[in-house]
Amino acid sequence: KTHVLYSKVGEPEGQNILEELGGFLTDKFEKAGYLKKENRPLKLHATLINTRHRNNGVVASNHDNRQGEPVRIPFNATPIFNKFSNIEFGTCRIESIHISKVGEYDERGRHHSEGGIKLP
Repeated sequence: KTHVLYSKVGEPEGQNILEELGGFLTDKFEKAGYLKKENRPLKLHATLINTRHRNNGVVASNHDNRQGEPVRIPFNATPIFNKFSNIEFGTCRIESIHISKVGEYDERGRHHSEGGIKLP
């Protein structure tokens, strides 16, 4: 069981632009002290399901660690993975890059942008 289901992000054959850009930005932010050095590779992905955003109306009680927050109920992703593991989501153009703080969300439930740039 899991709380998050994500899909790997790929690039056209022979291109590695996103991976290189991600590595470059991670390195710069680590050296500037904005990120802690982690001994794991950058995981470029698209989140498909996250139980943090599930609205089931159940709220944690006072004996839980996160009193007042919705209870996260894990789900079995195996049937989804078995049925859709070979699905192609298509391509998209990246129009901007944003920096977000972990755990900060906007009114629509998206990661809150601390700032960003538009790409040409």
